[in-house]
This record gives sequence, structure tokens and C-alpha cells, in this order.
Amino acid sequence: MSQIPSSILSKMDELKSSLRTLPRPVVGMDIKYVPNHRPSHSSAKLLILYAGTRCLIIQLCYSGKYAEFLNSFLANETICFVGTGMRNMVNVLKLYAGNWLGGAGLGHLAARILKKPNIERHGLQDLAGLVAVDIKQPIGQCPNWNATVFSHEEIKYAVHDAHTYYVIGNKFLDMLYYKSLIILVSCCLWVQLYII
Repeated sequence: MSQIPSSILSKMDELKSSLRTLPRPVVGMDIKYVPNHRPSHSSAKLLILYAGTRCLIIQLCYSGKYAEFLNSFLANETICFVGTGMRNMVNVLKLYAGNWLGGAGLGHLAARILKKPNIERHGLQDLAGLVAVDIKQPIGQCPNWNATVFSHEEIKYAVHDAHTYYVIGNKFLDMLYYKSLIILVSCCLWVQLYII
């Protein structure tokens, strides 16, 4: 990674460090594509990784410089990557990050945690409603993802989905944690009652 400028390395390290301070290591991830008939690796332009209050936007055309970082970061099995369209992301990122196996699709995560298989294909608005998250649509026009420089407003637009995935994914994982805690407490109470 010696050819990567130190300012970029420090941003990569900030993202990794922020994960250590969070209650659970969750990363919202998104890929931005240029308009095309259907998403493919050739139309993928940006990889967006969001955790806590940190966001890293990687222009995939330069990802060769960041391959070592991407490989180690995406291969970290302690991180839960959440988003939508995970199958497409896996196919795209295999080109840039080796054998990354994927993350949790929000619909799949919701269906498993809530034990309602019919919600797996629900849209983001519906999934957000299940965890009381109010999604505000980004303001402005969709930027040209082929650009190399983005305005502050274009960056906010780009980060919107990854941030939303992060928030919703955390809410679903909170539900799982509290369900596990309730089961654990119930089992402990049952054991105590049985012993008495």
C-alpha cells in the first residue's frame, strides 16, 4: 500500500478505527452505477462504505491502488456488511476485492429476524417502517458517477443510501440482540424456578 497517499491511508484507518468504538461492527455499503440497462461491473463507479459517523467513498476505477485495503477490510468476518442488491455487489467486488462472499441484504435480515419470509423482497421504505426509521429522500439530481470531483451536495446524495442501510441494519440487529437477551433472561428465570 506504499503508493497510496498518506491522507487516504489515514481515512481508511479512521473507518477501521471507528468500528472498534461502535457497539457492533456494522458497515452500510452501496455501489453507485452509471445509468445502464442493468448493473454490471463495467457500470459500477463508486463503492461507499459507511460506519458510525465515518464514510469512505472509493472510485472503483482506481481500486487497484486500494486492493490490499479492500481485500483485508471486506474479508474481516467480524464486520457485518449491510445493504441491498448484495448479489450484484458480490459480483462487482469480486473483480476488485478477490473472494468477498458478501454481506446481509436488509430484506433477508428483516425476514430472518422477524421470522416473516414474505418481507424479504420489501422495498427500503417498507423495511425502514418496520424499525421506525423515517427515510428522507436525497435532495437534488442524481450526480454523474463518472465524475472525479463531487460537490458537497453530490457527496451527501452519494452517501444517503449507505447511511440508510447502516441505520436500518443496526436497528434490525438491535432487535436480534434484544430477542436473544429476552430468551437468555427467560431461560435463567426458568432455571431458577426449576432449582427452587
